[in-house]
Order: sequence, then C-alpha cells, then structure tokens
Amino acid sequence: MTLFQTVPLATDPGTDFSNSGTTWVSGGTRALGGVLTNTGALTVGNNFGIATTFSAAGFNNTGTFDVASFPAIPGSPVPASATFGGAVPSTITGRVRLFGNATMQFTGGGTINSIANGATLEVDTWSGSRPSLTGLSGLTSNAGTLNLDARTFGGGGAYGGMNLTFSGTITNTGTINYGNVVVNNGNDLVTMGGLVNTGNLIMQGGQTGTLTLNVLGSAPSTLTGDNTSQTTAFYNMAAGRSPPSVRAPSST
Repeated sequence: MTLFQTVPLATDPGTDFSNSGTTWVSGGTRALGGVLTNTGALTVGNNFGIATTFSAAGFNNTGTFDVASFPAIPGSPVPASATFGGAVPSTITGRVRLFGNATMQFTGGGTINSIANGATLEVDTWSGSRPSLTGLSGLTSNAGTLNLDARTFGGGGAYGGMNLTFSGTITNTGTINYGNVVVNNGNDLVTMGGLVNTGNLIMQGGQTGTLTLNVLGSAPSTLTGDNTSQTTAFYNMAAGRSPPSVRAPSST
C-alpha cells in the first residue's frame, strides 16, 4: 500500500492499524487514532521533496519500520517524522532504521535499554542531517545489531557528521557496525560511557571522513570479542591507550 502526497488523513480515535505487508507513507500528514502494530515493512519517508508526518497512539513492531529522508532528493533532505503516544519501547524488536533528516519520537519519553537478539537498530546521518530517536542515549545492551552510519540505505558519499553519545556502558554480545567506506560528508564521533564486548565490533572509515569511537571507561587488560577496524577508524579509551590489535590495515 502506498499513501503518496495525499490530503491530510486521520483515522478515528481508538482505531488500531495492523500492517503485515509493505506500506509506504510519503508526503503529507497521516494520523492514526489507535496503535500501530507492524509485522511487515512500513516506511515513513519522502523521495519527492515534500515533508512526511506520521503519528499513532502507540507502537508495536516485530517487522521493519523505517523513517527516512531519501537520498534522491537534491540539496538538504526534507524532514520525515513519526510520533507515537506512550513511552519508547525499552527493548528494540524487529528492525528499526532512521536515515537522514528523520525523527522518531514518543510522547511518554522513556529509554531504550536494549536491542533484542535478532533485532536491528540503525541510525544513519546523511547530507548533514542527524536522525533523532527518543531514549537512544540510554542504550546499555545489544544482543542483536546496532548500525551507526552503516549504509544499509543508499546515499552515495553523503554519509558523515554523526555526533552521538551513549551515557552508560554498553554490553555487546551481538554486532555493532560503525561507519562505511563512503563516510565522506564529515567525520563521525560516537562516545560510550564504557564498552564490554564479547560480540562483534566492526568499524569502517570513509575515503575522506574519519570515524572515532571514544570509550570513557578503562581499556580492558584482555581484548574479548571480534574487533575489526579499517582505514580511517579510531578506537580510543579514556585510560589513554587503545585495546591491542584493534586497528587493522585497510587491505584487510
């Protein structure tokens, strides 16, 4: 189903909406009076230069939910936003991705504590625009996949300019993908209060842009997990030393 640049559309209060197929909401304003339950693929975004605003009384997701300002738009990307009643889910399930000038807000506030096994949370900057997601800074556990400027969308060489802080220590038993080869629109900086890694940490710098992971906790005496860093990617510890063998040659 595609809702493209139609007049403002609203459903009655209390009328829930379930999506198990593929739905694209592009341009204009859509307001659901009830809870959105998504088990399929739902994209809130725009490819034709008109802002998209989407809202619902609540959010349940085990499918793929994207909020994106697509790279086909020349110049500064127009905004795409999704606003939900209630608190942000404490655990991310399914696949949630934000790209460019994208906002996903929850009126009840709250904190994202964890990413479930098999789930994905992705945040990508593009063309100078940084996505916004309620409660993201509180993440402390990843058993799934955390993608930061990881380029699962398109976007050419306009990635870069991320400045993201996680306030606490993140325990990673899943995969963190940070950066990609076309981080060329500025440098990326991610700061974590600490990092305990027994999973996969994969860092990929750009052709012209660098990416830095600053971890405020002390460097571990023993490196655990699978750690890969390529080209202009740097991993810094507050103790003043990097974990051993983290930065690999760009040919690997």
